[in-house]
Amino acid sequence: MKTLLKTSALAALVLSAGVQAAPITINTISADWSPTALNNGAEAVYFNTDGIAGNEEIRWGAPIFTEKSGYRFDSSTVPADVELDNNFSLGKFSHFNFPVNEPSLDWAQLNVSLNFTLGNGATLDKTFSFLFNHNETPNNSTHTCCNDLISITSADSTDVFNIDGVTYTLALKGFLQGNSVVDQFSTIEKQVNTASLIGILTKAPETDVPEPAPLLLLGLGLIGLVGARRLKAK
Repeated sequence: MKTLLKTSALAALVLSAGVQAAPITINTISADWSPTALNNGAEAVYFNTDGIAGNEEIRWGAPIFTEKSGYRFDSSTVPADVELDNNFSLGKFSHFNFPVNEPSLDWAQLNVSLNFTLGNGATLDKTFSFLFNHNETPNNSTHTCCNDLISITSADSTDVFNIDGVTYTLALKGFLQGNSVVDQFSTIEKQVNTASLIGILTKAPETDVPEPAPLLLLGLGLIGLVGARRLKAK
């Protein structure tokens, strides 16, 4: 009986350890705006602002004063540990809302490349793509009007990847403004507005995986069968 109990405890420990995910550390974050779409069919003007591969800033429109409108992404400080089901910052998003004549931006895709270190020391490179929809509100004769609006949708802001056989999703939850995470970003005319881009890492639900309890019962049955055969042999 002692042998049986020890074997059962060991089986339960192995089963429970098998479903645990390794901790994840983000080592590097880099970004690239591409593609983009203006309302005249062209693309925005791209800028590399940090010397690393990838264009972190885009600009568009014919400036009425001195500057074009634009987006910019500055990645968060790394390395950083990421916990499942907890919000974390990918970096700072800036919107330059300056009076411009057309063409204006319709949408832009931000590609965020992350390098991970897993709990077992292995590394993984993965690029996640998020879509930003832009509403460039028209200005009046004094170049003042409604705020320009930027929005993201969950359908365009979730990506799936696999680490050590475990499937995860990285979702872009929205913009952190104050203490709230919102999916719409509003910028006053002639101003620069910034917010943290907030992501969340979750483990995808497992499917078609046997429950631990039936597996444990099966193991106990096999152990009992072996014991019965040994008694019979004696």
